[in-house]
Amino acid sequence: MEFSENVNKSYFDNNNYENNDIDGFGNEFKDTSLNFDDIVINIPTWELIVDDNDSFVVYNIEVQTKNKKWTIKKRYSQLRAFHEAISVIFKEAKLTKFPPKKFFTKKTDEGLCNERQQEIEDYFQYLIRIDEIRISDLFLDLFEVLKHFKEKGLNKIILAPLPDKEFDPSECSIPWKMLTSVGATIIFATENGDIPKCDQMLIHPEGLVEKILGTEPEAKSFYLEMEQDENFQNPIRWEDIEPSDYDGLLLTGGHSPGMKQYLESKILQDKIVQFTKLNRPTAAICHGVLLLGRCKDENGVSVIHKRRVTTLTKQMENFAFQISRSKHGNLYKTYPEIYCEDEVRSFLQNDETQFDKGNNVLLSLGAKGTMYDDTHAFVVRDDNLLTGRYPGDAYLFGRTFISLLSDFVREDPKENYFREEDEEELILSNSDFVPFQDNYVKNDNYYNNSLLNNESNEDNEDNDNNENNNFQNQISSENNNDINMQSQFNESDPPYQNYNDDLNGFYNENSSNIIIEN
Repeated sequence: MEFSENVNKSYFDNNNYENNDIDGFGNEFKDTSLNFDDIVINIPTWELIVDDNDSFVVYNIEVQTKNKKWTIKKRYSQLRAFHEAISVIFKEAKLTKFPPKKFFTKKTDEGLCNERQQEIEDYFQYLIRIDEIRISDLFLDLFEVLKHFKEKGLNKIILAPLPDKEFDPSECSIPWKMLTSVGATIIFATENGDIPKCDQMLIHPEGLVEKILGTEPEAKSFYLEMEQDENFQNPIRWEDIEPSDYDGLLLTGGHSPGMKQYLESKILQDKIVQFTKLNRPTAAICHGVLLLGRCKDENGVSVIHKRRVTTLTKQMENFAFQISRSKHGNLYKTYPEIYCEDEVRSFLQNDETQFDKGNNVLLSLGAKGTMYDDTHAFVVRDDNLLTGRYPGDAYLFGRTFISLLSDFVREDPKENYFREEDEEELILSNSDFVPFQDNYVKNDNYYNNSLLNNESNEDNEDNDNNENNNFQNQISSENNNDINMQSQFNESDPPYQNYNDDLNGFYNENSSNIIIEN
């Protein structure tokens, strides 16, 4: 139970909010020796970014400490989301107003941008005078402080294998951004050392269906940043991977045909098996869990045979396939003969007890987790293994992987990697951050809420087609047309979904759901 107790203290104890111990995805690395009394923040310029049919503004924020200086680029919507989050955490602090939204002015208007440039600079210059905010993890995360003070951050090396093309940009770039922002190093690997390319249709969507299934603006900006990363530009070869060189393994997903190079590689599977024997943190999302399941030991047993996992659910995969099939055929069904969930289940000793679907995404109309709201996200953590389902889980996935890595210290491989059948289990939903009670904890809001009702596998499967068809009817008439759809991160929209003014902590009342088994 020692491992579980560490998780409770460092990540789930809601009693620590007022003391600001749990306020960002870098909370494990708070170090009071980081003295930023002399920190200076300026916004000397802004720039207009034109991408496909979209245009937006980023503010170039210069951050300077006594010995270092760097620049970050942020959109107005990202900075506003940060303001909303700290307004919840620091209720007693006297915060200055954040520049308001403008509903009748074009967001790229030069006058508006100049005005906001000065107002945002004034806002942060005021904020850094508040000690508790200046040293908070939320502040350190936004300004990527630990990325530039790695000795104080997550000084870990993570391996991220990728196919040459068509991986999911969100499932890779969101964890990359979160991990590197707290000081981790990501080493990429492709089959022959070629620079990888994500699924371009997800980055450059055309038409309503493509935009529904495509990459959100924030994740797209992370991907474009990741593309410029030196390690991304210089991947190693799969055959050159030395598993013992890495503290963690990140397996991302994707649905397009190019993923088969990654999913079916015997070389990569052998390397992953070697890594799992080291008993080090492993995180897999979407079809990355399928790759992990296909990795088998010398006895032909999958490395997830006795683990508790999730993956892209049959419901999710079928929905994407149904709404896109008339235009894209089998593109959103990687293997037409079998669902990803069904194959992953086939690797488990008892799929009824070891597989978790999480909340019903269709019932929440496709709402996803965001940087500051995990309400609709879901992951499963089983000891040193973390699994997620799809891009909507990526922020919670990244946060939880950081927590997992922060608990890890390199040691000699354990003789018995696999879980014993009689080990105790602990299931935890982090909604309301319920303290541990005995050996089993759950949150009734999650299990009983009609929007997040985790029904039985049989009920979910019976309803899959009905729910898909109902939602599909709303857009079927537009399936083959190009439609301009407003981004959910438009400045006239809330910066993130389902935000409530009466929150008691960093996340809202029905916050993200994590199942932990130990």
